[in-house]
Amino acid sequence: MKKIILIILLSSYGLFAQTIDDLKKSDSIYFYFSSSGSQEKKVSNEDSYTKDTIVSYSYFKNGKEFLGFRYSKYKNFDAIDAKKETYKQYHKKEFLIKNEQQIVDIKFLNKLSLHTFEFRNIIQGKKLFLIDDEEITGEKILIREVFINMLDAAICDDTENIKVTTVKDIPPFYYEMRSKDEFYTFLKPKKDDGNENLYVLFKPSNNTYKNSYKYTTLNGSIRSESKIQEQFTFKLTIKNQKVFFQLTNKRKQKMILLKKDDLFSGKYNTVSHEKLSTLSEKQFENLFSTVKNIYVVENFENSEFVTLKLVKISAEANDFIRKDYE
Repeated sequence: MKKIILIILLSSYGLFAQTIDDLKKSDSIYFYFSSSGSQEKKVSNEDSYTKDTIVSYSYFKNGKEFLGFRYSKYKNFDAIDAKKETYKQYHKKEFLIKNEQQIVDIKFLNKLSLHTFEFRNIIQGKKLFLIDDEEITGEKILIREVFINMLDAAICDDTENIKVTTVKDIPPFYYEMRSKDEFYTFLKPKKDDGNENLYVLFKPSNNTYKNSYKYTTLNGSIRSESKIQEQFTFKLTIKNQKVFFQLTNKRKQKMILLKKDDLFSGKYNTVSHEKLSTLSEKQFENLFSTVKNIYVVENFENSEFVTLKLVKISAEANDFIRKDYE
């Protein structure tokens, strides 16, 4: 009975952000979850690698999933290595009143005229938390940090499930993918066997996109443990042509930590999205002519340490790319 009264009281506080602008200005966003016909929670079996139970939360609009979140003890393999657990802590119910401009509920999502992709762009790069009404205890609210739940993909050798896509190299810099009436152009400069490392700085924006998902491999009937693949996509314009530069990290090498000051000391060859956007074809050729390895660097502005992620140049039409071609 006390819980029912508390939920009614919380509803009276106005559990939703007032405007999209409120969310854009916020560093953190809190999603209020209550199981209903348009909200769904699933608890996955214990992960064999992290020994952790994963909880997935989904919000639906018009019968289709609009937004999905995942909670797990560790965000990714970097967090496991660092033994950094995902935030999970109780707060007093007054927390909701103080942060009402940053709280989103299903009513707010239903009022949005935005597509999933557009809304993801707004919340990209922000700290995301979830409040599950089933975890409201007395006068306390449990706050969990959550992460956007990307596709769980299984990569295998079953050729019957592979979609046929026409691809074409356009020497010396471009790679075109064509599927039915859609085509996507990627920048794929030739990477020579040089002796220098290139560090590409990644910061979320309207022209950059990070896509993370789990994948497994099949060896006969044996499925491997889940792995995490991260994909970093940069939208560029070269010769008035829209192209995408994409880098993928499959965790094939242990991450290396360096102090921010060391990375920006001038000893390292770093390049930002802004710099990439100004390069000509000839400058791209010169940039990659001496490259041995490419690393993506995230969180380089506010962190004392940065994580270097070994990546390879890739070409895959993700949601970010498809939306831009619509």
